[in-house]
Amino acid sequence: MLEKEYQTISNAINSISGYMLQIKKGKKVAEIKKTLDNAQNSPTTVLVCGEFKRGKSTFVNALIGRSVCPTDTDICTSVVSIIKFGTNEKVTRLYGDFSNLKSQVIDFDDIEKYTVGTAEDIDNTVCLEIELPLEELKKGLIIIDTPGVGGLDPRHAALTNYFLPQADVTLFMTDVNEPLTTTELDFYKNKVLQYAKHSAIIVNKADLKDADSVEEIRLDTLSKVSSYTQTPIDSIDIISVSAADSIREEEGLGNFPKLRNLINNLVEDFKREIITGLRDELSEQIEFAITPLQAQLDHIESPNVNQIQDLSNKKNEINQKLQEIADPQSSFRMRVNEKIAEEREGIIMALNQECIVFSTDGFNALLKDTRATSENGGKWLGEKINEKMDALGSEVTLMLNKAFEKISKFDEFDGMLHFKAKKYNGQIVVKDVDLSVPVHKRVLSSTPGWGIAMMGLCILGTGGLGLAASLLAGGYVATRNTIDMATGVQEGRLRQTYQSQIQTETQNLRIYVESRFTEFQREWIRAISERVQDYRDSLNQAMTEIQNLRQQINTAVNKKVALENQLKPLKSAKDQIDKLDL
Repeated sequence: MLEKEYQTISNAINSISGYMLQIKKGKKVAEIKKTLDNAQNSPTTVLVCGEFKRGKSTFVNALIGRSVCPTDTDICTSVVSIIKFGTNEKVTRLYGDFSNLKSQVIDFDDIEKYTVGTAEDIDNTVCLEIELPLEELKKGLIIIDTPGVGGLDPRHAALTNYFLPQADVTLFMTDVNEPLTTTELDFYKNKVLQYAKHSAIIVNKADLKDADSVEEIRLDTLSKVSSYTQTPIDSIDIISVSAADSIREEEGLGNFPKLRNLINNLVEDFKREIITGLRDELSEQIEFAITPLQAQLDHIESPNVNQIQDLSNKKNEINQKLQEIADPQSSFRMRVNEKIAEEREGIIMALNQECIVFSTDGFNALLKDTRATSENGGKWLGEKINEKMDALGSEVTLMLNKAFEKISKFDEFDGMLHFKAKKYNGQIVVKDVDLSVPVHKRVLSSTPGWGIAMMGLCILGTGGLGLAASLLAGGYVATRNTIDMATGVQEGRLRQTYQSQIQTETQNLRIYVESRFTEFQREWIRAISERVQDYRDSLNQAMTEIQNLRQQINTAVNKKVALENQLKPLKSAKDQIDKLDL
């Protein structure tokens, strides 16, 4: 896969490395070579996502040819499973807070114990790294199985948001038995299309219907996705499969051979983009080296009295470009700043809306949950708040990186800008809140109820029926008042403990957004200034060498031969990589 292209660029780098070191361009060329080697040798990461009960775990088992992920019909995966090649079987559990994950090696038999259930059930496990000595994985495949995206647990959204941008290929799972939901369409539009490098839609469980029905559902899914996302049909990859048939090894293998070809094609497209970018970057670095050498050679072969002036004019253009970058009022700076302001405003508005909803309705809903006022309710509530903040932080990070990607596509940046926001790791302090209610408050809250009982006795009398009715009515009111009073006291303490922390944390998120945009501003100025400086240095070198030639005209002939020898490998390398059909 792209072996010829890899080899051509690698050979070009090897042929010019010595000279590039001499002119202090060796570090950049070495970085290009390192990225090239990583792209060639690093495994392919395939992430599987979709709503609950779409058969994702069964699909993953079929893809690797080994039953690893739990697939019982009554359970749902709650953590991310990262399945990769290892010479020995090994499972490592990563757990705790995103900002400070801990690791523990566990037995294979315990995989289900740490993948199914609530955060409490799975002991706050975030993901499992599963290493297996399987041929399918040894070829260079890493599979990421994610929790369902349509649930109420904010951890699931945070996990998917965190791992989605790390995938080379994203497979979005649907089901022949379930109509495509609005939640699925929203997720595909707002997450898969926005953040996946390359993706495909998988219509699973094809074994449950006849072939004609499956094809009808596949085409209907394609039409709905295209219409909802305003994406051309011919640009959407969609395939129907049966993970169950593949596992049972029935006829056709559940369409998995075709699926594997699709994955290979998506991976090749992804890596081709990387190689194209590296080819263009290397070509530019070689051009920096060629410019002064070619200028000298041209002057020797055909002396030009205006050549120094021509180079000086180009240098002045470069200096003007540097001034434009430095001037906040320049049209270029203003255009970039307007786009940055637009993206920042959009993210802040979306963040403010989410924060308002959570700090009011969301927080109140958590307070009303009986677990908040039960034993250890303070800790439970704090953990739930942190789960929500993790989900919100991961969502904001995704939005930031998408914004930076949009701005980086400005023609002036010429593909040189690759800025990524670091993950947000804010957390509130979880506390064991004292939820006990003083006895005197309980007694006082029950007083109205016993007053009602006394009134009942006065009205109904002290006979058997009157006594029973009065005591029942009074007891009910007393008990209800006591419970309501206790709940109110407990909710008040929980609110006092956490509301200010929520406000502080949401403010920290806004600061995080502003800080990342400030970093991006510095980075784009640095990157483009450095590129312009490279051009200026190249022209300066050309001007210096030509002036030297004029002063040493007697050595010009020998210099011509030396220059031709230096230019030959550089031009040859540039010609080879520029001819690559990528």
